[in-house]
Amino acid sequence: EIFDARLKELDDRLINIESADKKIDMIEERMDKVETVLSMKLDLIKKNIEETIEKNQPSERSQKSTARPDTKVSQKKATQQYHLIRKGDTLYGISLRYGISVNELCRINKISKRTSLYPGQKLLLNRAN
Repeated sequence: EIFDARLKELDDRLINIESADKKIDMIEERMDKVETVLSMKLDLIKKNIEETIEKNQPSERSQKSTARPDTKVSQKKATQQYHLIRKGDTLYGISLRYGISVNELCRINKISKRTSLYPGQKLLLNRAN
């Protein structure tokens, strides 16, 4: 009888754990959706800011249009950016800081959203073409 009661208690705990896991998965899915929407909105805001800056600096625009295409390619290769991980950094926080989606950060660095970050580690923020 004591054995059956203990077995029932363990079974109930297991059911609670499974239920909690499902809830966590649902929350993670929702957070991923929110993150995607926020990243898209941030990208749009960034684009609007860049367009506004470009409109207000016509001399830079004319310089850009006269630059040779091969110069642009070599500039892209030279402008890879990295973020040095510090204690407490998260993919989400880094994505907000640099205006890049978490999905893009993961893709560029060939990691998953669940990858642990360690102080001193470097994350690539953009790829050279």
